[in-house]
Amino acid sequence: MKSPSIINPVPADLLQALAGEVETPPQMPPANGHVSNGHAGGHRLDVARWLKARGVAFTVKLTPASGGRTVYLIACPFDNSHVGGDTCIMQDSAGKLSAHCFHNSCAGRGWQEFKAKIGPPDPEHYDPPRLFAKVRPPARDGQGRVAPGRGVRTLEPYQPFPVEALPEPLGEYVRQGALALGCDPAYLALPALAVAASVIGNRRTIRLKRGWDEPCIIWSAIVGDSGTLKSPAYLKAVGHLFQLQRELLAKHKARVAKYREEMQEHQAAKRKAKEGGTDPGAPPAAPLLPRVVVSDTTVEKLAEILEDNPDGILVARDELAGWLGSFTRYKGKAGGTDLPNWLEMHRAGTVIVDRKTSERQTLYIPRAAVSITGGIQPGVLARALTPDFLDAGLAARLLLAMPPKQRKRWSEVEIAPDVERAYEKTLDALLALDSDIGTDGEKLPYVMELGPGAKRAWVDFYDEWAREQAAAEGELAAALSKLEGYAARFALLHHVVGRTARGQTAPLVRIRKESVDAGVTLCRWFAAEVRRIYAMLSESTEERDSRRLVEFIRARGGRIRVRTLQMSNPRKYPTADVAEAALEVLVQAGLATWSAKPSTDRGGRPTRTLILSTPNKTQQNPTEGSDGKDEDTQRNCQQNPSD
Repeated sequence: MKSPSIINPVPADLLQALAGEVETPPQMPPANGHVSNGHAGGHRLDVARWLKARGVAFTVKLTPASGGRTVYLIACPFDNSHVGGDTCIMQDSAGKLSAHCFHNSCAGRGWQEFKAKIGPPDPEHYDPPRLFAKVRPPARDGQGRVAPGRGVRTLEPYQPFPVEALPEPLGEYVRQGALALGCDPAYLALPALAVAASVIGNRRTIRLKRGWDEPCIIWSAIVGDSGTLKSPAYLKAVGHLFQLQRELLAKHKARVAKYREEMQEHQAAKRKAKEGGTDPGAPPAAPLLPRVVVSDTTVEKLAEILEDNPDGILVARDELAGWLGSFTRYKGKAGGTDLPNWLEMHRAGTVIVDRKTSERQTLYIPRAAVSITGGIQPGVLARALTPDFLDAGLAARLLLAMPPKQRKRWSEVEIAPDVERAYEKTLDALLALDSDIGTDGEKLPYVMELGPGAKRAWVDFYDEWAREQAAAEGELAAALSKLEGYAARFALLHHVVGRTARGQTAPLVRIRKESVDAGVTLCRWFAAEVRRIYAMLSESTEERDSRRLVEFIRARGGRIRVRTLQMSNPRKYPTADVAEAALEVLVQAGLATWSAKPSTDRGGRPTRTLILSTPNKTQQNPTEGSDGKDEDTQRNCQQNPSD
């Protein structure tokens, strides 16, 4: 063994950081193998907080006689027929955890299996919360180089949302709204598409050929971390429907008051009729509440709303995690899920709901048209899309977008009042569109067919898209299959919205080629985006951390110093050496380079700046007028006068 000629001292804080990476040798478990330490580096798992976050119902049972152990009775996550208090998670006074289901088919499944099935705890589920994850050194090959593909993976570059494919006035509203908020246009476009689809609803459908109709229904979800302006953009898009619903509710309350007065008069007349007076006939009909939007609802209540509002409705949730977690709500110990009913609503299918305790015990909805929109955080989405949801095709039906996080900049830009009025006026006009009437008086959608040029464009797209589908498999193949239908739905929406905004409401006008082209453009954009997001959902922890670090640096202009990174998150990067180690991972992976600045004549330490090797030119800040169109849009927006 040879010793090096030069020995460089290693800082103590770096040694401490590296020592923290050494895994503690596992203790021998008890015979049943079910016990695990509930502490993680001094952080005790708050089981109740974790179970609530995962949507798992539980009952707490304290057992003082056994040393203060807490028992959480839950439904078996492996088999929902295992009920009756036979499944539990236990935590003793020292924080140690165990889990057990007493049915034979679950034998051998302990805490680790329960944790994996329910979903691993997040940092905030510990007490105190684990607020940062340690930086792990990159895996290296025999020559000391970072092993390719391990710990570092970059997603495909984000492509700008094709605002030009939106019908007017939606396109201009999205452009100006993005500039006013300083967010990516997709943040407004996705909820705006769902809003427009919901107000068309069952009034129109597109026929590609006999036997293949596509309804005007869109499910969209913006994927982004907290602080990425998901909520303000969502409210800009759906705000008019909430205001309209408020007005409809106020009018309904007035009608209900009048109805009660009429009922009192009718009952009084009935009493007089018994004494020889004139029979007043049938009682007055109870007024129905018109609905255009709902937030938190069950399938049973939604079916009742759809029976009263057959044209369709929008489910709007700022955080879609609640909607995804509602499928098994109120199902009791017998289990069950509402997922099949929701999947029917995506295609305007038939929904039948039987209820034991209600005036309307059986609800039959022949065309349940429900559009959905909202936002969700990446980690929540990854946990929510369980294998059951993926296998059922729920994820494939969601139009997803995950724009990169942008640096916030103040802007005096506001949406021009005439653009805002045009958007709201168009939504009102779409709500006023007529429906077709069947021979039995039932409301039916007008069927929109393709014109000759539009049909040729569709056939060309269909054949080319079939080749792309054949090259995909699994969840991606399912998503591409649903996007094929979405291309037709986009074409329908483009046609109906554009004509309605121009005052052309005649229903039986054939769809033109420009609408099919717009639908295909949007379809291809969503296909590229779903590839990015599905790749994100399959990331390891190290890959996710490296990607987020790259995105963080890119949002700051593509360069950063060690000290700047350390100060950005002192908990995650407690020392300069730890921050430098994280940046070195990117350098070793070929994603960045160091640029050294020597010390000046006055002295001082030399500084190094990390520069990303391939800055993504597609991720420009939309508030900066990156091209001529954005500059024109800025000039058309309302500008606040400066003080």
